[in-house]
Amino acid sequence: MKKLAFSGDVNNVVSAHRYKGFAPDEALLKLIVNGTVKSESQFEIGNLRTMECGLTSDNGMATIPIKISMQDFKGCRTAMFGKTRLGKSNIVKLIARGMLDATLLDNSVGQIIFDINGEYANDNPQDGNKSIRSAYQDRCHVYALTPRSETPSSPLRFNFYEQPAEAINVISSFLNSERNLAQYVRSFMEVALPTREEFDDLPNNEKMRALRRIQIFWAILHKAGFTADENAIRSANWVAGRSRDFNPGFSENFRQAIYDGAAPSSAPKNLGELVVELEKAQAFRKATPTSPLLTSGSGNALFEPDAVALLDFFNPGTTGGGVRVIRPYLQFHDAKAADFVNEVLGLLDKGKTVILDLGNATDEIRRYFSDYLSKAIFGHQERKFVNNKLGKTFVQLYFEEAHNLFPPDGKDLTGVYARFAKEGAKFHIGMVYSTQSPSTINKELLAQTENFFVGHLSSQDETRALSRVQIAYAGIEDDILRARTPGYMRIVLKSEWINALISEFETAPASDSDASETVWNQFEIGTEKPLTHVWAVDGSFVPVTSSLKPPKEVGFVKTALLSLDQTRLARIDKENPHPILLQDVLADSAVFHATVFPLKNIQTKLGSNYQAIRHIIRDSMRVDENGAFYETLKWIAYQKWRTVPSRSPNFECPHCQVELTMGLPVDADTDACPNCEQRGVFNGYAWVPFRNAGR
Repeated sequence: MKKLAFSGDVNNVVSAHRYKGFAPDEALLKLIVNGTVKSESQFEIGNLRTMECGLTSDNGMATIPIKISMQDFKGCRTAMFGKTRLGKSNIVKLIARGMLDATLLDNSVGQIIFDINGEYANDNPQDGNKSIRSAYQDRCHVYALTPRSETPSSPLRFNFYEQPAEAINVISSFLNSERNLAQYVRSFMEVALPTREEFDDLPNNEKMRALRRIQIFWAILHKAGFTADENAIRSANWVAGRSRDFNPGFSENFRQAIYDGAAPSSAPKNLGELVVELEKAQAFRKATPTSPLLTSGSGNALFEPDAVALLDFFNPGTTGGGVRVIRPYLQFHDAKAADFVNEVLGLLDKGKTVILDLGNATDEIRRYFSDYLSKAIFGHQERKFVNNKLGKTFVQLYFEEAHNLFPPDGKDLTGVYARFAKEGAKFHIGMVYSTQSPSTINKELLAQTENFFVGHLSSQDETRALSRVQIAYAGIEDDILRARTPGYMRIVLKSEWINALISEFETAPASDSDASETVWNQFEIGTEKPLTHVWAVDGSFVPVTSSLKPPKEVGFVKTALLSLDQTRLARIDKENPHPILLQDVLADSAVFHATVFPLKNIQTKLGSNYQAIRHIIRDSMRVDENGAFYETLKWIAYQKWRTVPSRSPNFECPHCQVELTMGLPVDADTDACPNCEQRGVFNGYAWVPFRNAGR
């Protein structure tokens, strides 16, 4: 047997007395569970368990290894679902190890693990006292918020000045763990600063107030002893009207008033001068709260409530310690944090595994680093894509507690995590995410997920949510609810187009008409000699209809290409055929394939049904017989038996129907149409040009 394939139906039903039941032996079980796994980069992830108890008929435990191909994870999205302590983290560790082993020679995949519990970076009894970092010391690099003496690591820091919105949230999360905080500190903790994106989108009349709040926050940091790269702040180009960089843009009258008529001739140009100016402004505000200079020309207060809260924290007077309360957090700041990001990107480009040890960190800090590095990685990969430098390199990201990053009600479709789900594959970004419940994850990400590992779920709502997004789990919901053994996982690995067709449903107009206008001709029996070999094609078709209105329908199709030797067949008694002789005739005589096509009211997000069918047919040819049919077709189309192969025959563009007289370049799998510039004119010669070119 050269290839193993499975089907979800039976196309020939005979009477019951003709059936026999067989229990597969160990060799056959190995073939069944691993026969369809890609041969490249295989990795053993566990042992087969046909049921939860794991016992075999001889009262032993099954030892059939389950293999996966790491090729199925590169640039793909992989989900881990299941309750706590049932094996999700172990599967993640196995995938990370498998990727390290698979890329030992070419270092083609860089990995970054957001380790929220420190279990990937540090040795612990749960993993036999050996972590991934210990097992692959020369290929792993750890960054830690809190260094541990037994784990070599680099300090994990961030620049509070560079992203003030995230920084004030992080500082507030630190302060929130303190007791007996003064009211002015609590008011400071409630202040919200805009992100850079939000700031750029503000109307001009609100930008100046927003920039002043950011400048007061910078002054707080500087006064507390947080070092800054002032040139980097200037190059960020924070501008709003007459305010920019370190200049709050106060009017000349206000400046003269706060300096008692002796204001410096120039506005603040650095953080030190900004601190002095804000100290003067705060003293003036407290000394003369009714001064008309504290009201803007439009009648609004010069300092709105958030700015007042910041100023009171900046200089509370004699009522408290002010900025001294944030000095313990100096250890988390680094004015050169951008260098840390560039260092991480460099390690990923070299195929290293970067582990961020975020043990004991608050949710805000974890979110900060996830956002900060995710944006940097996405931008880095996007630039490599634009400059055609991706090659065969990939980046894999590992997220735990993914519901915090991909909430189900998330509406931001332009954020970095939404872009990971929708565009990550294009930029060679893969993602492994884990959480307890499918219903807590954004539907857009679930729809784009190719690989699923599912342990025990405790709610029927969760199993229904899972089977809706991945039809392979339909019918085993009760089993998922009952099985509680740690490490007992159900795995689904799917190709992109078929997975999209199954899980990404969109309403589309129904149509019962046949637009192909197929012409059928009667076959006339003449004097032709019987064929020595009979080639036959058989198949079955099973439509599956949803209960939604209008009903959505897909068709599961199984086909077989059968070859029978007439000479050998003639030796068999037609009335009482001997089963051994039949088995001999049928041995290695058939090639099977099973797939799924859209029928009614269904469309994938990857493209139209026209495109989906073309992709699925092409994928089928590339998969069957390890691509032998596909390569043979290319051999014929490009006339590869010649010393100099030719371009493909001419054919019509599947998008604009213009005849491409030049065909495709030699040995091309894909090209753009010169007329409509649509890409995806791949191997159209496989079913079109032979008719057009008379071949």
